[in-house]
Amino acid sequence: MSSLATSGRTLLQQAMSHGEVGDDGDDGDNYGEFELEEEDFEIVDLDDGEGFMAVKPWIGAMVCPSEYEDQYLSGERPSESLKLDWVFGYTKEGRSNAFALPSGEYVWPAGAVGVIYDPARHKQRFLLGHVDQIYAMAQNPADNSIIATGGKQLKRKSETPLTIVWDTNSCKALASLRNRNIKRGIHALTFSSEGKYVLAVGGSDVHNVVCYDWQRETTMSLVEGGREKILDIYLSPFDGQLLTVGVKHMQFYVSNYCIPFCNPIKDIFSNTYPSLFIFCCIP
Repeated sequence: MSSLATSGRTLLQQAMSHGEVGDDGDDGDNYGEFELEEEDFEIVDLDDGEGFMAVKPWIGAMVCPSEYEDQYLSGERPSESLKLDWVFGYTKEGRSNAFALPSGEYVWPAGAVGVIYDPARHKQRFLLGHVDQIYAMAQNPADNSIIATGGKQLKRKSETPLTIVWDTNSCKALASLRNRNIKRGIHALTFSSEGKYVLAVGGSDVHNVVCYDWQRETTMSLVEGGREKILDIYLSPFDGQLLTVGVKHMQFYVSNYCIPFCNPIKDIFSNTYPSLFIFCCIP
């Protein structure tokens, strides 16, 4: 960089000495009466390195409070900490993701937090474990105090979306579930009727449907759901038949939980109603 600055200075001096810049003569076009002096320019030698072009707009804009100017400010982590007290809002993008609990409380997702609200005391408790937004939530039919939550994958593309099973009485995570074939986020969740399995729909191009044995934190089976976006999932407690619905999508599967799903039954509505949107399914 220093050699470039020196060359620039030399060219500037040569131009001024030959009258090519700021001359009073009548040679050629004149774009205004002015004289260019060397001191009008400031040529700065920049050091080499990765950060020589870095912009730091806060320098000069942020100053230390006057009462702390002469005091030593430690860079160590402070002893104080923050504790979440109240969460406003609700994640509206999901389906069937708000539930009543046996304790008389209610649970729903808000951002990356599962909110448990006690209307009698007007207090909140929180399920903290997701980094990205919680999109899907399901309640265990065998034990309504157990909740599963599924998060999006907004960042960290090397990771896969996380499904967490919670004990809402203690706000502790009972299981953390991942599968490398589940991508981008968890669009829908459901429990099996006996509460042993959790089924999750991924957000990849083929919308894989995975079945977890959540108590053992293992994958039992996986099947492709199709190219259309899946919005909700339902597992029949009577015959184990699985149903997924969504954008131009309504599809049935056959499963006995412990073996891979059979091939999906073709969507009988795809030709008859090509623009059919089914947003949710309930028993």
